[in-house]
Amino acid sequence: MARQRETWSQKAHQYAAFASITMNLRSLLWCPLLMLRYGLGTFGVCYVIVVAFICYPVLYIESVLSQFTKSGNRGIFNCCPLFRGLSYSMAYFAVMANLPQYSTVSHAIIYVLRSLRSGGPWSSCDAASETSDNSSCYAPSAEYIPCETVATVLARRFSDNGVQDGYPLLYRGRVTIVPIDEFNNASADCLPGNESTVTEFYDNVILGLGSGVSDLWGVRWDTVFISAAVFVVLFLLVSDGLPNMRYLWQDVVAFTAFGIGIGGYGISFITATTPSRTTSDIAYVLVLDTLRCLGSASIVFFVLGSYARKTGLEIDQIMASNVVEDVAFLQIPEALLSTESSGVLLLAFFLFVAFVGLGSLV
Repeated sequence: MARQRETWSQKAHQYAAFASITMNLRSLLWCPLLMLRYGLGTFGVCYVIVVAFICYPVLYIESVLSQFTKSGNRGIFNCCPLFRGLSYSMAYFAVMANLPQYSTVSHAIIYVLRSLRSGGPWSSCDAASETSDNSSCYAPSAEYIPCETVATVLARRFSDNGVQDGYPLLYRGRVTIVPIDEFNNASADCLPGNESTVTEFYDNVILGLGSGVSDLWGVRWDTVFISAAVFVVLFLLVSDGLPNMRYLWQDVVAFTAFGIGIGGYGISFITATTPSRTTSDIAYVLVLDTLRCLGSASIVFFVLGSYARKTGLEIDQIMASNVVEDVAFLQIPEALLSTESSGVLLLAFFLFVAFVGLGSLV
């Protein structure tokens, strides 16, 4: 008697599994970064083309093969032994794609635990740094701006005012004249230092960066233990919880394919236990991924845009780094602290990051 294939008990469970694939942590912040780098229109056109002509066909092939073989990525090519090596490659990619997220989830949990303390670890330079030398540190404030950004803020403010007498500043390739009184007042009231408490905390406490190869700080045991705990929790959940322009195109393809789950680390596991046709399911995944991209971009740009209006900086100057973790653990926390946001918002943000990371790993 043939073994009966296990199926999802409810359609909602299947759609929740689809959502956990598209809502992976890296893709949530990757979308606004690419929008900022290439522009909304250019990125949007390329995104639609990649989804229509690459992602949908590949997702459909993966889902059909996994339904046919009743297996995940390890058995998806059993129908053609010549491609068995590809099955192993897909399984390897499924593991490697999730490894970086363990540290990200661990960092988010550390931020949650540290945020429970009064004022948080970024309330002062002494609390944010484990080193004795924090002379270059400053605490973000809603009332003051860092001294290193005074020239940029004033130059942008007076770039179109036509001031003839004052202090010359270079802004975006041209000289802008700023009134001397404005420059002196801003320089007197600014925050000295070139690294915020958020940066100090992330570099010194979370990452434990030294001055070089000869000055290694050793293993970050808190990250190791929390990563191990995350792995154990995920193992328990999985074992019992499931039904047993060149650079532009490269970035868009990588972002879209990774976010949607192409490559055997998501869709094939879900559709292997789906008895119904998968055309509508794939459409659901693609629509959900698009909504996720737009939603995350809206939130990130709202928070950082509010910070940009307050400081007078351009948003691309705030999002100077193209690293997703820098946006999550540096720019957004610093923006929330500098816009008089309460610690509850920071705690909610880090809980959200940890929750999304756990969902995508499951």
